[in-house]
Amino acid sequence: MLIPNRQTGGTVWRAPIDTGSTAQGKNMADYPLYPTEMRFTAAVAQNALDMTKAFKLERLHGLLGRAFAGPARQITETVFQYDRLVGSEGLALSSAWLLDQFAASVQVEGVLPPSDGPLLIVSNHPGMVDAMAIFAQVPRHDLRIIAAERPVLRLLPHIQPYLLFVPDDPQKRLAVIRSAAGHLRAGGALLNFPGGQIEPDPALHPDAASCLDRWSDSLNLLARLVPDLSVLPVAVSGVISPRALRHPLARLYRTAKQREWVAATLQVIQPRYRDTQVWVRFGEPIRASSSPTPQVIDQMRILIRRAAPGQG
Repeated sequence: MLIPNRQTGGTVWRAPIDTGSTAQGKNMADYPLYPTEMRFTAAVAQNALDMTKAFKLERLHGLLGRAFAGPARQITETVFQYDRLVGSEGLALSSAWLLDQFAASVQVEGVLPPSDGPLLIVSNHPGMVDAMAIFAQVPRHDLRIIAAERPVLRLLPHIQPYLLFVPDDPQKRLAVIRSAAGHLRAGGALLNFPGGQIEPDPALHPDAASCLDRWSDSLNLLARLVPDLSVLPVAVSGVISPRALRHPLARLYRTAKQREWVAATLQVIQPRYRDTQVWVRFGEPIRASSSPTPQVIDQMRILIRRAAPGQG
């Protein structure tokens, strides 16, 4: 169905949404082959499913999925607009636009990344807008990102070329390292989250640096494969809203990780919780040896410590 778009005077395709089955019953990787409206419908369904998972209600998704259809549609419209902007304006400018939608402010500290040459950017991963906060500060057309498989990412044709997907099967991950090394040897830039999962927000957790002990050895491996590689540590903080964490729904859950997942979901659903003061702290570029990890970890500890509660 086509309905008027009040902002542009044109029309927007409004697809019927099956929030109870589409996201679970389809091979999401196939959707980029389909028209925009089908990809949009699939993304809305997947986003609705992710919202029910955040509240640990996935077993009731068939009953509750439609309750999340409105917020899921709104966030999908924003994400699809972001994807279109990436196609027309590039990753840095479009990421700055998206940050305006989801954060009250973004503060940057340190020297910005080199504009050319092989560059591996490594960061902690508190989630929400952490990747976009880094993208916005790296105006390089050759920036690529090592990303976990996420169904919605497969539905974004302009963003996909920037992504190197990590397969769920560990035995197939060596191919990603080869692709990453090839991109870096060609002089490109690459963003990697060596933790491989969502990590504590340093603005909330004084012990956030403990996550560094679980970082993968991919950094050393890439350094051995790429001559003249520069490694740039980055720490992102302040992505989770303390106000959202105080919401009664968030306080229902036992673990800090689950409470923060609920808080992040509330930030997606309710614009009033997008009040975060995001910080991006760049370290000093390190000319990689065969084993640069200890130097990188040392810098990361310092950067994360600056973001700790009470440190400003």
